[in-house]
Amino acid sequence: MKRILLLAFLLIQCTSFADHRISAEKTEETETTYPSGLIGCEINPDEQAAKERKEKIEAELASLENHPWAGIYKERRFLHYQMLYLAPESGFVHARHTDFSYIGYNYGDITCEDGRLKLSLARENHTRKSRVPETEYILIPWGEERYLVPEEKMMEFCEQFNCGWYPRFFRQGERWTKLVGLPEVPEEYRKYLLNEAFDAEILSVGEPSENAFPVTLNWGSRDGLYAGMKLRVTLSDHITRFEWNSLEITAVTETQAEGIFRKHTQTPWPKEGWRISAPREWAEE
Repeated sequence: MKRILLLAFLLIQCTSFADHRISAEKTEETETTYPSGLIGCEINPDEQAAKERKEKIEAELASLENHPWAGIYKERRFLHYQMLYLAPESGFVHARHTDFSYIGYNYGDITCEDGRLKLSLARENHTRKSRVPETEYILIPWGEERYLVPEEKMMEFCEQFNCGWYPRFFRQGERWTKLVGLPEVPEEYRKYLLNEAFDAEILSVGEPSENAFPVTLNWGSRDGLYAGMKLRVTLSDHITRFEWNSLEITAVTETQAEGIFRKHTQTPWPKEGWRISAPREWAEE
């Protein structure tokens, strides 16, 4: 009898919680509006201004040819992405989305000087719906492609390049163009880019600590390695589809380097004579 009463009490509580949650969700839905130019919902005056700005930018882009930086840029990270609509006269619109819903937007004017773009926001930048993560970008040409990278993310950009990955915020329509040479980064960052795809031989392997292995490699400073460099790598003699092995360089000479290799659970222990590499995905297309 006590069990029956307890189950009945829990059922009543769960039903009450569900009704309250549904009511809260309905209230939140009635208070949320979105820019119709982005996903087609009822809008307020600020959102209407963003919609009109976006349409103006798209019209200006249609009239431009081979502009050095104007365009629509996209950055995707897991389940969310950002869009930047840029035009020299019409300014910018910044929009944030997930795969399932719209998150927020902002807009304003844009200036470009010495390869650096600065966004002047029309809305305050501290609310969830109007927040823009970065307002200043370095423009990086790479072949026919263009990338926008904040100053504080430049080392991340260089590391992504060295790992063989496509970096962030690329201009749409150019993602699959043939990439050749090196990105045109500011001179102070040029030393952090490897001229060739990383592919070194393991000269020796030290005593491991859990999944971390001290290794000596036949690449050194003459090959572009530097202390503190971080790479996502694979063992060329044993490749699995989802390897997330990491290598951090701890010391370098001209011809050799010391580092810590941290292996994926499916990766075997590294061995002397094996090769460790970071293939460039764009070179394989």
